[in-house]
Amino acid sequence: MLNQIWRRNWRFMLLTYAVLTFEASLNACWPWITGQAIDGLIAGQYGWFFLYTGLCVTGLLVGVGRRMADTRVFGWAWREVTVQTVRDLMDAEVEPAKVITRASLSTRFVDFFEYYLPQFLYVVSDLVVGSVMLHLAVPGIAWFSVPCFAVAVAWSWKASGKGQEQDRLANDATDRSNAAIQRHDGDAVDVAYRERVRCYIKSSDWQSWGWGGNDLFGTLVYVATMLLLVKRGATPGVIVATLMYADKLFRGVQGLHCAYINWKGVQVAKEKIGEALEKSKPPAM
Repeated sequence: MLNQIWRRNWRFMLLTYAVLTFEASLNACWPWITGQAIDGLIAGQYGWFFLYTGLCVTGLLVGVGRRMADTRVFGWAWREVTVQTVRDLMDAEVEPAKVITRASLSTRFVDFFEYYLPQFLYVVSDLVVGSVMLHLAVPGIAWFSVPCFAVAVAWSWKASGKGQEQDRLANDATDRSNAAIQRHDGDAVDVAYRERVRCYIKSSDWQSWGWGGNDLFGTLVYVATMLLLVKRGATPGVIVATLMYADKLFRGVQGLHCAYINWKGVQVAKEKIGEALEKSKPPAM
């Protein structure tokens, strides 16, 4: 499914990811330019401040334009994928309840290109730039930040895996609720929706634990960076810029957590659609 979407839209995707790279580059420079603008204003110099405001406007216009174009292209891609999925399932005589559920899941394949992959590009940018700039500004922080980063990434991976289990169970419960609606069985609908709520709660709990662990380690590094910069007599602009890069580093970890969840969601969609088609095949003679 992902290959099909790529083959049909690769020219536009290359263009939009090139624009994304430009946006990510601006985003990577932002803390440093902000720090220079602050120190410049304190010294009565306005060159960096005017550059900062100019880049703000440029980033805004580029971002708005890209998002508007993305919606138009990926909206039609979503239609093609969903209609094709529904036709394949109907041709295979899959029960209507599962057709409805799988049609909804097919959206995740388009979301991968429109939302998940761009998000991942930003995550990589935040991780690389944040770690390099942080350790250039505060060389001694590596002994503390690297273990915190490693533990935060491992914990995020664990939490996202638990969320994937609940995603599968929630989709199974959705199949049951749709089938019960078709049978006009109100009690079975109630049971299925109770199960769906339990799955959503457990999934949310694991996402919250993943976020909390990352935020804990990010705060520890943030505070340590602040104390070291003040002790070394850094300028206000340098302090602000470095803290922004420290924040970027652990925002990147949080982004990885979201990327894990989204990728696992795509895997669940592929698994469930394939499973429905496989079960509908007539037995071999």
